[in-house]
Amino acid sequence: MFFSLYPIIVPDSLLDDREKELLLKGEPVTYETHVNYVKESVKGFLSAQGLEEGRIEIFVLPGKGTFPPPRGVENGVTIRVEGEATDYFYAFLFELYKFFKNNRLFSDNDEIEVMLDLAHGLNFVPVLTYRALKEFFRFLLTSER
Repeated sequence: MFFSLYPIIVPDSLLDDREKELLLKGEPVTYETHVNYVKESVKGFLSAQGLEEGRIEIFVLPGKGTFPPPRGVENGVTIRVEGEATDYFYAFLFELYKFFKNNRLFSDNDEIEVMLDLAHGLNFVPVLTYRALKEFFRFLLTSER
């Protein structure tokens, strides 16, 4: 079976313009709403680049850091995302499991080939993405699936 899908990993520290407006007005945004805004924003960008929406799977994973407003932006909002880098690692492992389970990729007869592009990433993200994939597939190889 050949399964072609583009999983895109983005940190939850990204902000959508609509969300920025809500925050500037002082309106609360739930985490679930925030994740949906991030997914919609990334899907829109990728769609404009020619990727078919049905072939894109977006993982919004925990980030960390302090992100000041861009230079020249008045009344900007500084976003501070607290947590540990390991939050990303374990969240990614869980998302990988759900992805493989939902797409029925645990069959003993299937050959799985993964291509990982680490050309872009924030600090800990490339290292932990590689480590999570390595651990996940090591588990698959030694399990009954």
